[in-house]
Formats: sequence, structure tokens, C-alpha cells
Amino acid sequence: MLSATIARDVRPLDPPIDYYRDKGIRYPPPTILEGTEKIEEINRRDAALFMTLYATGARISEALGITVDDVAISPQALTFYIRTKKNPKHPVREIMVIKKVEPWAYDLLLDYIESLRGDVLFPGMHPDKPMTSRNAEKITKRYWRGIVSEEIYKIIRPHLFRHTRLTHLVKFYGFREYELMIYAGWSSPIPARYYVHLYGHDLYEKMLTGRMRIDLERLVLEKMLKEQDGEHVSDEHGR
Repeated sequence: MLSATIARDVRPLDPPIDYYRDKGIRYPPPTILEGTEKIEEINRRDAALFMTLYATGARISEALGITVDDVAISPQALTFYIRTKKNPKHPVREIMVIKKVEPWAYDLLLDYIESLRGDVLFPGMHPDKPMTSRNAEKITKRYWRGIVSEEIYKIIRPHLFRHTRLTHLVKFYGFREYELMIYAGWSSPIPARYYVHLYGHDLYEKMLTGRMRIDLERLVLEKMLKEQDGEHVSDEHGR
């Protein structure tokens, strides 16, 4: 399980508010993906692997099993059909990477997928076979040295992206346990206790957000009632 300090370090970056608000983006790439652009300059496959692990919340075995045919492409979203070792023939869940919400993930992954010639999404030494989980572990360690804090580097591994994604789904998108079960492919909500890392300030932020939503709904309702009253008065004068 991640320690409190490590989990706190993988929180997302503070957004440049105006830029992201104008583009309708809820939050920018999280801290754990800060080095992805640099990695992409060296190896597009590895950058796409890290982005896939985060954006889909997939286990490393699931991510490495994805083929090009398992990704449905549209101008609005990329839909990943995730398979497991127990059920490799049929997808067990589908995860969407939505362009309007997370364009930094959509754009990088779309560019990479369209550049592939074979069907394997993350090939290893042989273009027709996926890389191994062990190789993925080594790649993760190699690239993230010097990019993340030393404390995170000690424990960084592909599975950390899954922890981070599930935490962000709760923190930023308000996912509940049942929704996390579907997204993560769990048969019980119990794993959420170990995957989701929230703190006191996260709860306070949610309380403030909820209060703002209630106030907004009240203002909208008051405006609607005033408009209805105005129309009613106009009708009476018309008579």
C-alpha cells in the first residue's frame, strides 16, 4: 500500500485555471505523467504505455494484452476493450478516454496508435509479440529516475498508475464504490480501501464543491421562477 507521503506526491498539478477553463478541461495531466512528453521524444511506445496505464487504470498484464483492434477510435473518444488472462477472448470491460475531458491523453494515444503497423499495441523485441511485464517494470524504473521524487522512485512500478487513476476518479469525477468496481474490474468494493488515497483537505474541497453546486442550483431555480412570474404578469396585462 502507498504511504501517505507517496500518495500525496502523486496528486495532479495545480492547473493554469484560465487555460483549462477556456478549453473545458477539468484538470491537466497529473504529476506522475509530467515526464511523458520527454519520454515520447525518446520512445513513443513507452510514453503511450505509461499514458495507457493511467488513462485506463488497467493492470500491466491487461495493458500489454491490448491490440489495435481492441481500441475503437472516434473524434470524441478512444474506447479500450480490456481483456484479462482468465478471459482473453472476450473483453471484460470498456474504458473511454474522452478528448474533451482529457485531450492530453487522447492526442498522445491517438498519434501513437495511428503510427503502428502491426496489431500489437506494445510490442517487445518481436513486433508481433507484446513486451513482457518484467520489461515494463524495468522501463518504468529507467524513465522515471530524476523525474519523480526519490521517495516515489523507490516504489514506482506500472501498478502505481492504477492507484493514481482510481484516486483521481474519486477526487475529480466523484466516482463511488460501485462505479469504481465497474471501472477497475473488481468483484467487490473492498479493494477501494487500498487503492484510493484521500486526505482531509480532499473532503473539505468536496464539501465546498457541493455547497457551490447547491447554491448554483438555487440561483438557477430562482431565476426560472422570476422569469415565470414575469411571463405571468405579462399575460395578465395582455388580457
